[in-house]
Amino acid sequence: MNIDGKEHFLIEEALSCVRSDAFTELDVLALLMLLRRHASQDSAVREFGDFIAHRERDRGLLQKYVALWQSALLPNRINPIGNIEVPALTSTDLHASFNDVLVQVGLEQIEEELANRITVCIISLLQAVRVKSQMRVAVQGFEVAMSSNYIFLRGHGVVAGGHTFAFPILSAFNRGYERSLSIMSVAAPITCDHIVQAFCSRGKFEIAQTSRITPH
Repeated sequence: MNIDGKEHFLIEEALSCVRSDAFTELDVLALLMLLRRHASQDSAVREFGDFIAHRERDRGLLQKYVALWQSALLPNRINPIGNIEVPALTSTDLHASFNDVLVQVGLEQIEEELANRITVCIISLLQAVRVKSQMRVAVQGFEVAMSSNYIFLRGHGVVAGGHTFAFPILSAFNRGYERSLSIMSVAAPITCDHIVQAFCSRGKFEIAQTSRITPH
C-alpha cells in the first residue's frame, strides 16, 4: 500500500512520541489509527486498530474468538473450552505485528519492552468495548484485570443460571506498572472496577484506576 510523504511524517511523529519518556494511551491510539490501513487484514495491529476505532464490533478475528467462547458456554456443552487458544493474543503477537507494519512503512522496529507498554495501552483503550452477537450467552463490555505478573483484557458475561464467566483476549507482562492496586503478590487476576488509564511520565510507565466506575 502506498504511503505519501505527509502520512509517513505523521506516523514517524506518532512513533517518536510513543518512544519518548512521556506519552499516554491516546498517543498509542493515534499511532494505531495511522498504521492500521497498512496492516494486513488478519494482523493484530489491524484487528485492535479496528476495535478501538469502532468500539462495538460485529466482525473480525476477535469477534470470531468471542463467538467460540459463547458457543462453548451454551447449556449442555460437555467440554466448555474445547480447542480455544488461551489467551487469544499476547504482547509477543503485538510486537511482531507492529514491527511488520513499521518495516512496510520504512521505519525502525520497536523493542520488546515498548511493545509490551503499547499492549498495556491497547488493553486500557479497549476497556468496555463490546462485541455484537446473536447468541444466547451475553458478552458484556471487555474488562481489564491485573495480577502481579500480567495485565489482561478479558471478555465477560453471564450464562444460564446467572453464573458469570470470563476469558482472556489479550495479555501483557506486568513489570511493576500498576498503581492504586495492592497486587504485588497476587497470582489470580483482579478485575478493575473503575476506568483505567495507561501513561508514561518521566520515563516511568504506569497503569492506574481513576475514580470513575466502569460502565456495564
